[in-house]
Amino acid sequence: MTTTAEQSRSQTGEAYHALRGAIVSGALAAGARLSPADLSTKFGFGPTPIREALARLSAENLALAIEQRGFRVAPLSGVELRELLDLRLGFEREAMFRSMREGGDVWEAGVVAAHHLLMLSAPPHPGSLPAERELWGQRHDAFHLSLIAGCAAPWLKRFHRMTVDQIERYRIAILRQPDAGDARDRLTHLLSHAEHTALRDAVLSRDEARADAALSAHIRDTAEIFAAMFERYAATPGG
Repeated sequence: MTTTAEQSRSQTGEAYHALRGAIVSGALAAGARLSPADLSTKFGFGPTPIREALARLSAENLALAIEQRGFRVAPLSGVELRELLDLRLGFEREAMFRSMREGGDVWEAGVVAAHHLLMLSAPPHPGSLPAERELWGQRHDAFHLSLIAGCAAPWLKRFHRMTVDQIERYRIAILRQPDAGDARDRLTHLLSHAEHTALRDAVLSRDEARADAALSAHIRDTAEIFAAMFERYAATPGG
């Protein structure tokens, strides 16, 4: 029989995941006020689970607690974006190296399978349908996660996941801009099958120098595009 305490923890967890997803996806915009009463109505959870979820999100810097004024969605800033991109590269490089040293046959099979699924999806382009972009995004994310799946360092992978989720907020905000077409075109080149195949081959051959060069170029080129586009995003009204 489920106890009241267990039900409360379950509701808090569900509220946390719902709010977290809404913040990362941009459904709850950067800087937006987070009223527990309004969120309770919108998401269908009681005020207590909502407040507990907001406290957890504040600890992850996805929400900001404002003294005696409740919470707001954490704002976006160019300085933070550059820091997050640097951290993401550092975490992913280290976790990838550990996977290459520690990962076995099962890890290698996971990399091969994730790469195969990615190759079955066309890289996003200006004419892509929303569903096609979403599928590519899921498979692209899964491929990068497969590269570090052999790493036996849960905290390292947790910090990596946190930075990736934070960067996703910026990516969505940037690419939703009406004039983001040039960024999409440049990202299409970076998300090509050739880049990911080269990264897969380097990782599976356990060639750390080659894998480092491939991953670093991939992420740093993406970072350059995001940083430039964010400056334009921040300069627009409401950005």
